[in-house]
Amino acid sequence: MLFARLKRIFKMDRLRLRGLSGATDEFTLATLGKH
Repeated sequence: MLFARLKRIFKMDRLRLRGLSGATDEFTLATLGKH
């Protein structure tokens, strides 16, 4: 459910950073920005 909200609020249709590490970093930054 959190990911669905992030997709809608931050318009995260696709991840911009490559690789698992980049995806993890991008998701972490998005969740920090939410709080």
